[in-house]
Amino acid sequence: MSSNSPLTQEEYTFLASAFSRIADGEDANEVFGVQFKRGKSIADAEKRQAISFVIQWIECAIQPVDAEVPGLGYSTTKACEEAAPILRKILGEEQSEKYDAEYIRQCYYSPKYKHMRSEFRGIYEDDSPFQP
Repeated sequence: MSSNSPLTQEEYTFLASAFSRIADGEDANEVFGVQFKRGKSIADAEKRQAISFVIQWIECAIQPVDAEVPGLGYSTTKACEEAAPILRKILGEEQSEKYDAEYIRQCYYSPKYKHMRSEFRGIYEDDSPFQP
């Protein structure tokens, strides 16, 4: 906006939603991600973003090799096993067994993270794996 360049449709959609939330009484700092809700932190946000990235990676990996958008043809179990070192690396926990395949599998199937499996993800979602 400061460069006076035109906004994309996704940016207009994000701003319309943000301004609507603010008009409904939400705190602008929280809406724009400047301030976290009580009990939340930057580390929490980074972890959710890392999990979001890994879940998107799994979604791609489980697609058939010969699909319209080809994947690796992995089972969910195999994809979770392959994703564990990726998540550990993103989180700087390479030497830990903390984020293993079972942890990732639980995240993948959790209703809390279900939206992360959507093929329609935008860069302005709170836990988007993509950076604006």
